[in-house]
Amino acid sequence: MHSYTISLKSIFSTLRPYILGVFTAALINIAIVALCSFMFSVSKTFSSEAVLGVVIGADVICAFVGGYVAARIKKEKGIVCGAIVGGILFILVLTGGMISGFEEVTYRTVLSFGILLIFGALGGIKGVNRKTRIKIK
Repeated sequence: MHSYTISLKSIFSTLRPYILGVFTAALINIAIVALCSFMFSVSKTFSSEAVLGVVIGADVICAFVGGYVAARIKKEKGIVCGAIVGGILFILVLTGGMISGFEEVTYRTVLSFGILLIFGALGGIKGVNRKTRIKIK
C-alpha cells in the first residue's frame, strides 16, 4: 500500500506554469486593448468590425505568449501546456463578456475557443522547442 501526501507546495509547483502563463497573457491583453482603445478614441474612428478585429488579435497574441511562458517554465508537454493556458484564457474572456452583458454564445464563441486553443498550443510548442543559448566564456 502506498501512502501519498499532497502538500500545498506540490500543488503550487504543479500549477505554477499555468498561473504565470495566464497572468502574463492577461496583462498583455489588458495592455493591448487599452492601447488600442486609446488609439480609437484619439482617431475618432470607432467601428464594431475594427474593435472585433483588435480583440481577436489581442486574444491570439496573448494565447501564444501565455502558452510560450507556461511551456518555458514547465519545460515539457508544450502542446498540452499551451492548450490549457488557451482554454483558461477562453474561460476568462467568456466569463468577463457574459458578466458585462456583451457576450453571447454563438458560432464566434466556438471559433474563438478553437483559435485560443490552437495559438496557445503553438506558443507551447515554441516555448518547449526554444534552444537555450550557449554561453561563451
